[in-house]
Amino acid sequence: MKKIIGTLSLAVVLGLSITGCGQTSSPSTSSQGVWSKTTTQTTAQDWKTIPADQKKSLVQKAITDWKNEGTTVSQDDTYYINGINTYFSQSGNESKNVAQAMTAVYIISLSGK
Repeated sequence: MKKIIGTLSLAVVLGLSITGCGQTSSPSTSSQGVWSKTTTQTTAQDWKTIPADQKKSLVQKAITDWKNEGTTVSQDDTYYINGINTYFSQSGNESKNVAQAMTAVYIISLSGK
């Protein structure tokens, strides 16, 4: 628990902002089959049901938003998708959202692990 709190605190200090990534409203899937929830709206439960191409699109959008805000992102979407999968498989993270998971994965990427 301390590690997660520390990670999220560090994210706040760094000023990471992915809360509005992919900003659209529900329903979660549009008529074109594109995931339409933001990273903050997408829950761990949602993540487990989203098709791989929609996960990739959601993560790519968030990475693009980070870069546009001046954040240096040195890992690709596959790294983040794998990290989010791992994050949501850990006990205690079931109530988190994709934005929180991506922030945690980003912090881990900075540590070189």
